[in-house]
Amino acid sequence: MAKNAGLSFGGTVGIIFFKLTSSIIVTRTLGAELFGIYVLAIAILSFGQIIALFGFENTVVRFVSHYKVLEDSARLRGTLWGIVAFVFLLSIAVYAGLFAVSFHTAEKIFDKPALMPVLKIMVVSLPFTAVSRLLLAALQAVKLIKYKVYVQQFIIPIARILFITSAAGGDGFG
Repeated sequence: MAKNAGLSFGGTVGIIFFKLTSSIIVTRTLGAELFGIYVLAIAILSFGQIIALFGFENTVVRFVSHYKVLEDSARLRGTLWGIVAFVFLLSIAVYAGLFAVSFHTAEKIFDKPALMPVLKIMVVSLPFTAVSRLLLAALQAVKLIKYKVYVQQFIIPIARILFITSAAGGDGFG
């Protein structure tokens, strides 16, 4: 338990460092105006993730750990894959909805036309991030915390920095 707590603490320090670093890199790469659009798109995407996950992250942790203790691998797999399939389909619907209203959201609600292409690009990731969050919750349920920490607190922030700097470098945002 102490090992997982230490890993979690180290991961928390790491995520704070990566968030600060990524904010600096992204702000310098995009400029203040586009950084604001990026943050706005992340907020909208986070809202979409909450809807797409439908609260199943906690359900996965509860039932996967329960069936793991009972050594009932059939129910464990059935529950996990059933939830993954449901969330994947729901996230595709949420993705389609956000994609469809991206013009209205950018132009009418936020009065930021530059938000539309950024939002359209970012919402494509919604089904994949929703499913990956469920699978990370399953890792947590079977007490493989270090892999969840590695992915959430190191791999994802690094990938985000690389994506943004490559997209901005190729004038992908405007």
